Amino acid sequence: MRTWRCVLLFSLVCTLAAGSVAAGVNAWLDFTGFDARLSELATLATVDPFTSLEQAVIRSQIQTQLTDIYAGFTITFSQTQPTGSYERLWFGDTHSNPSILGMAEEIDWRNQNPANLCRIYTANFYWSVDEFEGSNNRDEQIRQLSTALAGTAAHELGHNLGLQHPDAYGDRRITPDNYANTQGYQNEHIMATGNTGLGETGRETLRSFNTLETAKLEFGQGLTDDTPAALAEITDPHGTWQTAQWLSFTYLDLADVYGCDLYGSISGPNEWDYYAFSGLRNQRLTANTLSYVLYESPTYMDTYLTLYGPDGSTVIAYNDDIWYSGNTFNGGAAYSPDSFLLNWTLPEDGTYYLRVKDFSTDTGSYELFVILDNYAVPEPGSLALAAACAVLAALHRRRRRRR
Repeated sequence: MRTWRCVLLFSLVCTLAAGSVAAGVNAWLDFTGFDARLSELATLATVDPFTSLEQAVIRSQIQTQLTDIYAGFTITFSQTQPTGSYERLWFGDTHSNPSILGMAEEIDWRNQNPANLCRIYTANFYWSVDEFEGSNNRDEQIRQLSTALAGTAAHELGHNLGLQHPDAYGDRRITPDNYANTQGYQNEHIMATGNTGLGETGRETLRSFNTLETAKLEFGQGLTDDTPAALAEITDPHGTWQTAQWLSFTYLDLADVYGCDLYGSISGPNEWDYYAFSGLRNQRLTANTLSYVLYESPTYMDTYLTLYGPDGSTVIAYNDDIWYSGNTFNGGAAYSPDSFLLNWTLPEDGTYYLRVKDFSTDTGSYELFVILDNYAVPEPGSLALAAACAVLAALHRRRRRRR
């Protein structure tokens, strides 16, 4: 992973957390039973059955689109069962509820389990071709069906690699100013679903990962060449902004942001955990606590997340639970008691503070995931370093002009 050059030169002052997990995730596209499901789909949609050659084309298009969607990540899609550990995407299973299109085993945050299964219920995609009859416009039937199946496969695999439905709202165009009407931007992305407003046209269109989805995947084990490590909460007291634990950020190549993930816990009622970071005016911040989606009861907690300004007391943003519905974020329907500060703009240069607390008297474990825009993010004591780097850059430019 690339890092801000000045930080890299003075690593004793500013350390970026990085893991050492070997890159490489295998994903098996298991088409066992796929031919039978396609036959059922054709019957439901009143189109001609797909020939063996057409089925091969659909399988190939699905593999190509999944490869394109996950481009940049070290994940290999194969129609041949790999050896060792692998993610399995099974296209031959059935589900009696036609509105259920796919299902993942878990939200495997940071891809801790490299051998999950996700199911894609192919026969339930009959709606993607039911506007046709027989073999009318066969190429378009195949295109729409392949894209819809690939999109759902990418979505369910996203869950098995650690992503959630509200991550679809991580589009940079969605900010607190338009939480009440996101204009459907979330539905251009992989983790969109029916609850975010994704409809047939959106499912038949090739979607992609947004900034937040990409950044979270970069923390997945084996998905990049140098997976960042999660930080540990310090044992020293940090229950006030004056004693806050400093966060260390890693530059994430694919998302082009700085990211940090920290695992901590609340061990008693009314315990507060403060975390500090240096921010710049107009820099965007997204922060997400993960507890409910990761831990079994009673080890999960209902978090409450607050962002404070440089004075340690001015509240810039806060969130209790995650809510969304269609084109509404931070409203609509409840998703989980985790907390989510999405695309908040910092008002000035300085040190900012995030506080994690229990909503009432909960105790339990959590992870805090934070991303910041791609600016030089100084660590504690490195503000002078940043100034020195600026001076060195200016001298370098001056020398170049003199040549």
